[in-house]
Amino acid sequence: EFADLIQKYDLIAPIGENMYVSVRDHYANAPFHHLTDLDLVEMITRERTPEISGAMEEYMSNTISYFGNIYIMRRRLFQNYCSWLFPVLEEFDCISDTKNYSVQEKRVDGYLAERLLGTYITKIKKESKNKVLEIPRVHFASTNYWRKSLINTLLPPSTYRRHIIKHFFM
Repeated sequence: EFADLIQKYDLIAPIGENMYVSVRDHYANAPFHHLTDLDLVEMITRERTPEISGAMEEYMSNTISYFGNIYIMRRRLFQNYCSWLFPVLEEFDCISDTKNYSVQEKRVDGYLAERLLGTYITKIKKESKNKVLEIPRVHFASTNYWRKSLINTLLPPSTYRRHIIKHFFM
Protein backbone atom coordinates (compact mmCIF):
# COMPACT_ATOMS: atom_id res chain seq x y z
CA GLU A 1 0.00 0.00 0.00
CA PHE A 2 2.80 2.43 0.84
CA ALA A 3 4.38 2.00 -2.59
CA ASP A 4 1.06 3.13 -4.10
CA LEU A 5 1.03 6.22 -1.89
CA ILE A 6 4.56 7.13 -2.94
CA GLN A 7 3.50 6.95 -6.57
CA LYS A 8 0.34 8.97 -5.98
CA TYR A 9 1.69 11.91 -3.93
CA ASP A 10 4.41 14.50 -4.50
CA LEU A 11 5.10 14.96 -0.80
CA ILE A 12 4.35 12.69 2.15
CA ALA A 13 4.98 14.01 5.67
CA PRO A 14 3.83 13.26 9.21
CA ILE A 15 0.65 14.98 10.32
CA GLY A 16 1.54 18.34 11.82
CA GLU A 17 1.15 18.50 15.57
CA ASN A 18 -0.91 21.30 17.11
CA MET A 19 1.22 22.81 19.88
CA TYR A 20 -1.41 25.47 20.79
CA VAL A 21 1.25 28.18 20.56
CA SER A 22 2.83 29.58 17.43
CA VAL A 23 5.76 27.72 15.92
CA ARG A 24 7.90 30.78 16.69
CA ASP A 25 6.84 30.85 20.36
CA HIS A 26 7.28 27.10 20.69
CA TYR A 27 10.83 27.41 19.37
CA ALA A 28 11.57 30.35 21.69
CA ASN A 29 10.42 28.37 24.75
CA ALA A 30 11.96 25.00 23.88
CA PRO A 31 15.02 23.89 25.84
CA PHE A 32 18.36 24.28 24.02
CA HIS A 33 16.84 26.68 21.45
CA HIS A 34 17.65 30.37 21.02
CA LEU A 35 15.14 32.70 19.40
CA THR A 36 18.01 34.78 18.00
CA ASP A 37 18.96 31.77 15.83
CA LEU A 38 15.46 31.52 14.41
CA ASP A 39 15.35 35.29 13.86
CA LEU A 40 18.62 35.08 11.94
CA VAL A 41 17.37 32.24 9.73
CA GLU A 42 14.18 34.19 9.01
CA MET A 43 16.27 37.22 8.02
CA ILE A 44 18.50 35.10 5.77
CA THR A 45 15.44 33.55 4.13
CA ARG A 46 13.82 36.94 3.51
CA GLU A 47 17.02 38.22 1.89
CA ARG A 48 17.88 35.10 -0.15
CA THR A 49 14.42 33.90 -1.17
CA PRO A 50 11.74 36.56 -0.66
CA GLU A 51 9.29 34.33 -2.57
CA ILE A 52 9.32 31.92 0.41
CA SER A 53 8.97 34.64 3.06
CA GLY A 54 5.15 34.54 2.96
CA ALA A 55 5.06 30.79 3.59
CA MET A 56 7.62 31.21 6.36
CA GLU A 57 5.61 33.90 8.13
CA GLU A 58 2.43 31.83 7.76
CA TYR A 59 4.10 28.73 9.20
CA MET A 60 5.90 30.52 12.04
CA SER A 61 2.65 32.22 13.09
CA ASN A 62 0.63 28.99 12.95
CA THR A 63 0.28 26.49 15.81
CA ILE A 64 0.85 23.36 13.69
CA SER A 65 4.44 22.08 13.84
CA TYR A 66 6.18 19.44 11.74
CA PHE A 67 8.75 17.57 13.81
CA GLY A 68 11.49 15.09 12.99
CA ASN A 69 12.66 16.24 9.55
CA ILE A 70 10.66 13.30 8.16
CA TYR A 71 9.37 13.31 4.60
CA ILE A 72 9.23 11.56 1.25
CA MET A 73 9.22 13.84 -1.80
CA ARG A 74 9.49 13.62 -5.51
CA ARG A 75 13.00 14.23 -6.79
CA ARG A 76 12.17 17.68 -8.21
CA LEU A 77 10.75 18.86 -4.87
CA PHE A 78 13.62 17.32 -2.92
CA GLN A 79 16.26 18.96 -5.12
CA ASN A 80 14.44 22.28 -4.88
CA TYR A 81 14.18 21.91 -1.11
CA CYS A 82 17.88 21.06 -0.70
CA SER A 83 18.99 23.88 -2.99
CA TRP A 84 17.07 26.27 -0.72
CA LEU A 85 17.70 24.68 2.71
CA PHE A 86 21.45 24.09 2.71
CA PRO A 87 22.55 27.55 1.53
CA VAL A 88 20.34 29.11 4.23
CA LEU A 89 21.87 26.88 6.92
CA GLU A 90 25.38 27.43 5.53
CA GLU A 91 24.96 31.20 5.72
CA PHE A 92 23.55 30.82 9.23
CA ASP A 93 26.63 28.80 10.24
CA CYS A 94 28.93 31.48 8.81
CA ILE A 95 27.39 34.41 10.69
CA SER A 96 26.00 32.90 13.89
CA ASP A 97 27.92 32.64 17.12
CA THR A 98 27.50 29.22 18.70
CA LYS A 99 30.94 28.85 20.31
CA ASN A 100 29.50 28.95 23.84
CA TYR A 101 26.65 26.53 23.08
CA SER A 102 26.36 23.22 24.91
CA VAL A 103 26.54 19.96 22.97
CA GLN A 104 22.73 19.89 22.80
CA GLU A 105 22.49 23.54 21.70
CA LYS A 106 25.00 22.86 18.92
CA ARG A 107 22.31 20.76 17.25
CA VAL A 108 20.85 24.11 16.21
CA ASP A 109 20.99 23.34 12.47
CA GLY A 110 18.68 20.36 13.00
CA TYR A 111 16.28 22.40 15.13
CA LEU A 112 16.20 25.12 12.48
CA ALA A 113 15.88 22.59 9.66
CA GLU A 114 12.67 21.29 11.27
CA ARG A 115 11.19 24.80 11.08
CA LEU A 116 12.45 25.25 7.55
CA LEU A 117 10.86 21.95 6.53
CA GLY A 118 7.55 23.21 7.95
CA THR A 119 7.99 26.37 5.90
CA TYR A 120 8.65 24.33 2.76
CA ILE A 121 5.64 22.07 3.40
CA THR A 122 3.49 25.21 3.83
CA LYS A 123 4.79 26.52 0.49
CA ILE A 124 4.22 23.21 -1.32
CA LYS A 125 0.68 22.86 0.06
CA LYS A 126 -0.18 26.31 -1.33
CA GLU A 127 0.90 25.27 -4.81
CA SER A 128 -2.16 23.49 -6.16
CA LYS A 129 -0.14 21.40 -8.62
CA ASN A 130 1.37 19.36 -5.78
CA LYS A 131 -0.38 16.46 -4.08
CA VAL A 132 0.46 16.37 -0.38
CA LEU A 133 -0.39 13.62 2.08
CA GLU A 134 0.06 13.86 5.83
CA ILE A 135 0.06 10.55 7.69
CA PRO A 136 0.57 9.63 11.36
CA ARG A 137 4.11 9.12 12.64
CA VAL A 138 4.96 5.72 14.02
CA HIS A 139 7.11 5.59 17.13
CA PHE A 140 8.97 2.38 17.85
CA ALA A 141 9.70 1.84 21.51
CA SER A 142 11.59 -1.06 22.97
CA THR A 143 11.35 0.15 26.56
CA ASN A 144 8.37 1.44 28.52
CA TYR A 145 6.01 0.38 25.73
CA TRP A 146 2.95 0.03 27.97
CA ARG A 147 3.63 3.29 29.79
CA LYS A 148 4.02 5.22 26.52
CA SER A 149 0.98 3.48 25.05
CA LEU A 150 -1.11 4.46 28.06
CA ILE A 151 0.10 8.08 27.92
CA ASN A 152 -0.68 8.30 24.20
CA THR A 153 -4.12 6.78 24.78
CA LEU A 154 -5.00 9.16 27.61
CA LEU A 155 -3.22 12.16 26.10
CA PRO A 156 -3.18 11.76 22.31
CA PRO A 157 -0.65 13.91 20.44
CA SER A 158 -2.00 17.23 19.16
CA THR A 159 -4.78 17.38 21.74
CA TYR A 160 -5.29 20.39 23.95
CA ARG A 161 -5.46 18.04 26.94
CA ARG A 162 -1.90 16.85 26.21
CA HIS A 163 -0.73 20.45 25.76
CA ILE A 164 -2.10 21.47 29.16
CA ILE A 165 -0.59 18.47 30.95
CA LYS A 166 2.82 19.03 29.32
CA HIS A 167 2.67 22.71 30.16
CA PHE A 168 1.98 22.19 33.85
CA PHE A 169 3.62 18.87 34.67
CA MET A 170 6.45 18.13 32.25
